Amino acid sequence: MAGHAGGAAAAGSGSVTLGPIGLAGGGQVSPGARISAGYDLAFTGAHAAATVHVAGATATVSLRCKQNEAPAGQLVIPLADRPSAIAAGDTGWHATAVQRDPAGYQGSGSVPDLCGGTQAWVDTHGSPGVTFAATLESGDTHDAIQIRFHAVDASATCGDPTQNPSPGSSACDAPWSAAGATTAALTPGSSATTGTTTPPPTSAPGHTAPGTVATAPHTGSAHSSGVAGVASHPPAGAGGGPLQLSLPAVATPIRPAFISGELPLSVVLAPTGGSHRSIASPLQGPPGAVVRSLFSELPLNWFVLIAGADVLLLMALVVRRRRAQHYGGLSDVHGE
Repeated sequence: MAGHAGGAAAAGSGSVTLGPIGLAGGGQVSPGARISAGYDLAFTGAHAAATVHVAGATATVSLRCKQNEAPAGQLVIPLADRPSAIAAGDTGWHATAVQRDPAGYQGSGSVPDLCGGTQAWVDTHGSPGVTFAATLESGDTHDAIQIRFHAVDASATCGDPTQNPSPGSSACDAPWSAAGATTAALTPGSSATTGTTTPPPTSAPGHTAPGTVATAPHTGSAHSSGVAGVASHPPAGAGGGPLQLSLPAVATPIRPAFISGELPLSVVLAPTGGSHRSIASPLQGPPGAVVRSLFSELPLNWFVLIAGADVLLLMALVVRRRRAQHYGGLSDVHGE
């Protein structure tokens, strides 16, 4: 009997039925005979890259003990889902277009003894023959996919490469049925490739995406500070009140620089609610080593205080130089 495609289900369901077709290898089968069946598939036109699954596929062989009688039973052969990863625009057959290739057989089954040890008839005088049913699943639910199948009574298990080495033996050469086509159902747990959008990038903890501004949460009451933009909260667990640093207004900004000369031995700081405290700063050893030693052991708020002390130092140096220039000018006048 010539093979033909059965009714493909509505678009998007992915369900397809094919057949009936004749069984290659003969119209009669003996009990225990091995029947192999399989399928291949292809997109019908342009499409995106996709992986196609063939879920719940079966080939059903209808058997009868005598011609023109009702079927005595069926052999249902489950066919494995061997996903096909298909590149964009590829319209070739997958996993193979070769009829005898082991890749084109995904299952096999043994004929049951339905007729008291005698042969059973397949596809003769109106017998239903061999039919196929499956559900196609893919991330591409828009583009049509065609599928076809075949079945053979051979002395070997045709899907076993050790029994049917590629490219396949003549015993496993079974013609393909006519193809049926449908759009695939969406693969469970996946996203459709049609109409999807790329979500905006998200930032990992501790980072901000381009074009955004990170804002740190602020807890506790605010305290004023003499240094603009610098919070005066003490580190957690620190004793005493927050430290305030007051600086006189300066007409022009003073940039820190390496200046030689005397340095003050201490910087006096006044906490908001306590007595004066002084931080001794004996500079011993090479300047670079001293700076590294001091900075490595200070918390963040102390860096702010040291920066303020540097500003005070620079202002003291400016005052000294101006006084020196002033007294120098007076000496010149008296000398005249």
